[in-house]
Amino acid sequence: MKIAAAASIGCLLAVLFQLQTPTSAGIIAILSLQNTLVSNTVLVLHLYAAQSVHPALLVNELLLLLTGTSCGILMNLYMPGNSAKIRRAQSELEQIFRNTFHRIARDIVMDKQLACTFFDLSDLDLILKKLEKEAHENQGNTLLSDEQYFVKYVEMRKNQKLVVEKLCQNIRLLHDVPIQAHAISHFIEDVSIKFHESNNTQELMQKLTEMQTSMQKEPLPVTRTEFENRAVLYRILYDLEELITIKKRFIETLTPDEIKRFWNTSQNCCQ
Repeated sequence: MKIAAAASIGCLLAVLFQLQTPTSAGIIAILSLQNTLVSNTVLVLHLYAAQSVHPALLVNELLLLLTGTSCGILMNLYMPGNSAKIRRAQSELEQIFRNTFHRIARDIVMDKQLACTFFDLSDLDLILKKLEKEAHENQGNTLLSDEQYFVKYVEMRKNQKLVVEKLCQNIRLLHDVPIQAHAISHFIEDVSIKFHESNNTQELMQKLTEMQTSMQKEPLPVTRTEFENRAVLYRILYDLEELITIKKRFIETLTPDEIKRFWNTSQNCCQ
């Protein structure tokens, strides 16, 4: 609808202004809605076809450019971009994260002969690439509204995905299921339930700190296996701390206006 409206209005205005090749204004309007610099090529080809740089022709091309780009910009200002597609991809991404944490929480307390030895995170990679592409296109096609939020959001989730990779690797290092692993499993399950953009991380960070303090007060390991398992558990806790800290730093970059515009503040249970 945006493309049809911009092209029609651009052509109509060019006809009213009595410009040569008025359809070019419509083409430029279409190109102005896309993330490209291609509009200039249309004008250069006109000059090449005319074999002239007569001042009148240059003025005509300038007016075509102004007419077409103005229509494209106005359509972007007053008509929605691809934010709906971004939100759908965002919802899909967060659901994949939740499913992954649920599997991790289950496997950390499962018999190591039965637990999954490989976590396939390829779905996360695919949806992150899709979301990153949509976020940059949305930012490039919007003039007045600052859509930097989605770009920052994608970068935050990409960093968290790297932490999840480390978390999965560390879980595979456990020889058996230490008693402390059950508390960590419950915490990871909590992360899974509360994983969403509008969580401020305060509750999760507090719970994690309490769990770290509790583990530090426990008796020292006796056997070599206990020592190795305890070391792995601490690495897992550090991974979880990094995961939450990445989100916390993302929140610190947001303005009150961004939080008001992009967060559903009624959902105060998410990570």
